[in-house]
Amino acid sequence: MSQNRRLYINTRNNVKTLEVLGRTLNPKNFQIQKRNEFTDRGSICSQMRGLIPKKKSILKFTARPKT
Repeated sequence: MSQNRRLYINTRNNVKTLEVLGRTLNPKNFQIQKRNEFTDRGSICSQMRGLIPKKKSILKFTARPKT
C-alpha cells in the first residue's frame, strides 16, 4: 500500500514520473485539482488506469527503480 501511495504522490508532484515509464504526457491533459491528497488520490488512480495498462509493472518500477 505504501508503494501505491508513493506512486500517487510522485505523480501529483511530478508529471515527468510518467515519462520515465515510457509515456509522454501533456500536463494540460493531466488535470489534477490541488486539494489534499485524500481527495486527489481517487482521481489520480482513475487517470493512471486509463494511461498505463499494466499496474504490476508500475509497482515493480517504484519498488526497485533501475539505476
